[in-house]
Order: sequence, then C-alpha cells, then structure tokens
Amino acid sequence: VQVRTLNPPFALITAKNFFRSDRAILQWNSKGSAVLVLSSTDVDTSNQSYYGEQHIYLLNVTTQESFKVDLQKTGPVHAAKWNPNGKEFCVCYGFMPAMVSLFNTRGDEMFRTNEGPRNDVFYNGFGNLLLTCGFGNLGKGKMEFWDVEKKKQIVAIEVPNTTLFEWAPDGQHFLTATTTPRLRIDNGYRMWHYSGKLINEVLCESSSEELWEVKFRPMPSYNKFEVKELTNAELESAGLLIKKKDSTDSNNKQPVGAAKPTAAYVPPHLRKGQSANARSPVTPKPVTAVKMTETEKKIFVIKKKLRDVGVLKARLANGEELQTSQLEKIAKEPEFLAQLTALGGAL
Repeated sequence: VQVRTLNPPFALITAKNFFRSDRAILQWNSKGSAVLVLSSTDVDTSNQSYYGEQHIYLLNVTTQESFKVDLQKTGPVHAAKWNPNGKEFCVCYGFMPAMVSLFNTRGDEMFRTNEGPRNDVFYNGFGNLLLTCGFGNLGKGKMEFWDVEKKKQIVAIEVPNTTLFEWAPDGQHFLTATTTPRLRIDNGYRMWHYSGKLINEVLCESSSEELWEVKFRPMPSYNKFEVKELTNAELESAGLLIKKKDSTDSNNKQPVGAAKPTAAYVPPHLRKGQSANARSPVTPKPVTAVKMTETEKKIFVIKKKLRDVGVLKARLANGEELQTSQLEKIAKEPEFLAQLTALGGAL
C-alpha cells in the first residue's frame, strides 16, 4: 500500500508491504491524515480459525510512518473503525471472548476492555459514545455503551437476535432491528436512548411479515452533547421490557433492570379479588397438568424443528460452515411446513 501526493510527480509519502495477504480494506480517518489497512488471508496457517488471518496496519501521512498495530490477543480482527473526530480508532479482536482497544494515530493503545462476547463496535456521530456489542451468532446480543472521553462504561443491556444497529443523527438515540433474510422470525425494530431506556417498539404482527431494513433520516444540524453518568433509577430502567400475559400485574412491562422479587408467585387464575398493590404471599392450589394430544405433540416437535432451522440459517448467513446433516435439515424446511399445515398448526 502506497500513499502519494495528488499533484505530479505524485511523490511517495509513506508505504507498507504486506506478506501473506489475499485482500485489504482501507479506511481513512476524517482528517485525511491517516489510513487503517485491514489485511486478510483465506487460510489460517496456524489452523486455529476457519476464517483465515487478519492484521491491522496504520499509515500516518503526517509523520510518514507505517507499521503493524500491536494487538494484545491473538485471533481474528472482528471490526476496526475510526472515531469521527479522526484522532483515534477502535479495534475488536481476538478469539472469543474478544477484546476491544482504543488507539491514537501513533498506534499507542489508550484503553482496553476486559474480555467479553463481542464482534462489532459503533461510534456515534460525535465520537463521544462507543458501543461494543456481540451480534449475529453471539445470540444474547450484549451491548455495552462507553463514555469515550472518560474511558468508562455507562450501561450494559442485552437485545437478543439483533441483526441491525444504527445511531441516530442526534448521537443520543439508536435503533436495533431483527431483519430478513438473516432471521425470518420475530422481525421488528426498537428505538432506544443510550442510557438503555426503550423508547418505542414495533414488531411484525404475523410470521408472513418481513422487515428488511430500517434507517434514520439524515439530519446534520445536531450539536455535540455532554455524556452524563446515569443515576441508579436510570440504570434500573435500562433494557428490554418484561411482557406478561396478565395486564393487571403491577410488574407488567417493567424494564429488565427494574424487575425485583417482591412476593411469592401467584398464578393469574388465583389473582381475582386481590388489589393491585397486594404483596402478601398466596399459597397456590394444586393444578392438574394438562396432557397434550398426539396431534399437539407432533405440532410441538415440528415447531421445534423449524426453530432449529431458523437458527441454522442464521449461522449459515453469518458465514459459518455447517455440517452435512445440518444442511440437510435446512433443506427439509418446506417439508416441515407442509407437515405443520397438514396438522392444522400455525407458526
């Protein structure tokens, strides 16, 4: 890779040679003063990874230096992105559990997280907030928000089955979504504040509906804001809502962080006549277990197979190599759907 001036005779500014590299991705910073090079090979000579080898190099136009970025853990480079301010970049790397490090334009490591289930990073538009996350085959969808200036974690939440993330133009809000074709079930999107507070949720009402993409409208007029430390109440209100079938339950639709044990569990059919604020334990009466019919058992088994197919298809779309038996199971999806229809079941 060579960096040259634009004007004749196109003088060489800096250059770097890579060995054992099949391809490279170049990322300039916003100032045009440095470029990141992510080089990769199709084969890992150490036989530790199916996805080849990746290395990060930095070419600094200002100092005319070029060198390999020193990472503290071996393994693949999952993501590398510049801060919009152009002064630093973030790298997510290493075999799982992965690490995340921040570097300046001289290649000096300024901050490093502990190991965790991560495979991507996202700066907001002002570069004062950083998300480290684990999406795709890391099913829990753990999201950690960091104050970039203070190098301090703000909050951590989990949003399972997230296939799409995008910061809002104001830098304070973001959206998560579950989209087709990565996942064809539970499609929908959610709007959030960086404190972890859920603002709105829109889910597809039936399995036939598909969500392909969600994007914010560009709005360039927002100003940078001060990142504030969250109060205990804000931390408790972070995360997805707990949705219960009984709408009279006082804990219905509470955030995960606010869910606290209060009293012994009372089945919904025994709650009639109790006040909404009742806290005293109630001894439930014995309930006779409901036996499934043969047809219901068959429907249950087929639905489980379809859920397994959905998981396998998501892994395949993420580039993971599947076994022959797993590919055969995916191929049988139409057969499973036909069996389910014949039994009168619905997804």
